[in-house]
Amino acid sequence: MENVALRRAASHSPDTYCQGGPDTCHNASLAVDGKRGYDFFTTPCTQAGRTSNLNTLAEWNVTLDRTYNIYRFAIDVRHGGCCDGRINQFVLSVGETSSGSANYRECYRDQTQGGPDSSGPGPTIKGNCGNYTPLRGNVVQIKQTRKYPLNLCEVLIYVCSEKWYGEECNYECETSSSCSHCDSSQLRCEECRNGKWGEHCFQKCFCLGGAQCAKTNGRCPDNKCAAGYKGLACNISCDGGEYGPGCVKGCGYCAEGRTVCDRTTGECPDRSPNPRCQAGYQGRKCDEKCTAGTYGADCKQPCGQCAGGSDKCDRVDGWCPSTETPRCAPGWKGNKCKTECLPGRYGGGCREFCGNCRGGRDTCDKVNGACPDEGGVKCTDGYDGNLCKTECLPGHYGGDCREQCGNCLGGKDKCDTVNGVCPYVGGVRCADGYLGDQCKTECDDGFYGSNCAEECGNCVDGTGSCHHTDGSCQGCAAGWKGTVCKTNCSSYRWGPDCEETCGQCHDGAVCDLVSGECPTGDPRCDTGHIGLRCTPPVIDYTGVIIGSVMSVIVAAAIITALVLVVRRRQSGSPDGTESSARNTGVTHEVPIPEVPNAGHDSDTVTYYNTAVEEEAHYEAVTEKEYDKIRFSLLETDKDTNYTNLSSTVYPNKTVSSTKH
Repeated sequence: MENVALRRAASHSPDTYCQGGPDTCHNASLAVDGKRGYDFFTTPCTQAGRTSNLNTLAEWNVTLDRTYNIYRFAIDVRHGGCCDGRINQFVLSVGETSSGSANYRECYRDQTQGGPDSSGPGPTIKGNCGNYTPLRGNVVQIKQTRKYPLNLCEVLIYVCSEKWYGEECNYECETSSSCSHCDSSQLRCEECRNGKWGEHCFQKCFCLGGAQCAKTNGRCPDNKCAAGYKGLACNISCDGGEYGPGCVKGCGYCAEGRTVCDRTTGECPDRSPNPRCQAGYQGRKCDEKCTAGTYGADCKQPCGQCAGGSDKCDRVDGWCPSTETPRCAPGWKGNKCKTECLPGRYGGGCREFCGNCRGGRDTCDKVNGACPDEGGVKCTDGYDGNLCKTECLPGHYGGDCREQCGNCLGGKDKCDTVNGVCPYVGGVRCADGYLGDQCKTECDDGFYGSNCAEECGNCVDGTGSCHHTDGSCQGCAAGWKGTVCKTNCSSYRWGPDCEETCGQCHDGAVCDLVSGECPTGDPRCDTGHIGLRCTPPVIDYTGVIIGSVMSVIVAAAIITALVLVVRRRQSGSPDGTESSARNTGVTHEVPIPEVPNAGHDSDTVTYYNTAVEEEAHYEAVTEKEYDKIRFSLLETDKDTNYTNLSSTVYPNKTVSSTKH
């Protein structure tokens, strides 16, 4: 960069201010002598006009050695003490002389406000012509816009050396990063490199795919900007929350907010080990929702045990749906259903209480509430079922209700369902025949009834053989009768269960209840009865039976013989006649004896070979019971009618075949 105003011809108007003579005058050339500074009294500075005679606007001019493209300057002005504000609102123009006159164009206008004694823009004012657009000329003018003296200590007019351009003249044509071809005479770039546009290719553009934008307005082909940029010239960076070509895409849910993603790729900042994404999202751009079954920042948390399934939780906070009742699967609780049920609770949301488990109410399964098996039993006494929540049905008690109630007085369904104890009813727990709190112990031998307080009666097998409930015997001992064998036999009865009848004791005496014997006396029995029990005499029917059988045999033999005789005679008589004497039989009728029974039982009746022997015997035993004996004897076999005698006189008796 080159100062082309140094030691060039300068002038100003109105007149020059001199403090005391020619050597102390503040001439126009002092502003281009190369001496920098701003103290009016120690540094050579110009001053055009006095304050007392200014009727026109003061100005200062410098003529360059030739025409230049001028666009930058620097001015040291009076500063410190008084008069700093005199320079406020000055104008710098560039002109080119033609036929002794110059046509000026404004390059810079100062905007500082205030009077002459106010603060000024100094001590050094730097600027350029417009938007870095050089003004071509060979004359530079600085002019006041107000009627104050003009004080300039040094004026520097910069131009770029040949083939250099730019704000600092630091861009070289053809070799610069912006301009690919310069017009050396105008010091302007005629062809911009890729990504640049404008008169001097200072403006940037970012087209999709690196395409070249238009030099005049920066528009990209098809108006497609590169990722991260937008605008007509594609030179405006994406706003926060935007990314991609033309900035048309929105950032994802980055952990630090939706405005921090990369404007080009859209990726969220990597914050390892902290999450990259907000809760509910994942991926490098944090624009992917959590997959089913996960939630939270970067979707790294697994869902809990929701009632509808472990993939149903909210992807942001992990809460299980409240529409499910309960919210959690059995065995879990909490909004996220990640907390197991505490001991003693189970089911969805842990809303259910454990039943009466054998091992305690806190031992049930947290999912289904089932009680564990404790030595073959699940429930505490008094409860049944898989959950041990069902009380025992009447008649049962104990663990799992496996025990049956005892013989409670009120019935077998009245015992306590826990311990099986029977309740008192009128001071008594047990039904007849049982003892103990549970009424399961039968009475000891020899006792029965309520509280087993009753002693057994005189049972046939001894006093310990009665039934424990009602005292009943299977039979009474001799001399006793009744269900419990506690009643003596009534008069004239004796023996076990009093089934025997006393004999004909003398004068109606009562026999012994046990043995049936009549009282000792003389006589002991009534007439016609004998023995200790005064029973009728014994009749032996054995001989009668044998005789009857023999009679049948003899009769059959006789009939057979007669048939043979008849046949012989018929065969010996020519005319077939028979002798009348042969067909004649002889029958002897004898009266059947009538023997009264006199009301006495007898198992045997004895018969004798002759009626005379028999009559003599009965006359000796029972003088008044028989009046006479009649016999009916068949001539061929006198024993034949003994059968009639046994069946007529002594029915239902065993007839003995023994003959005496």
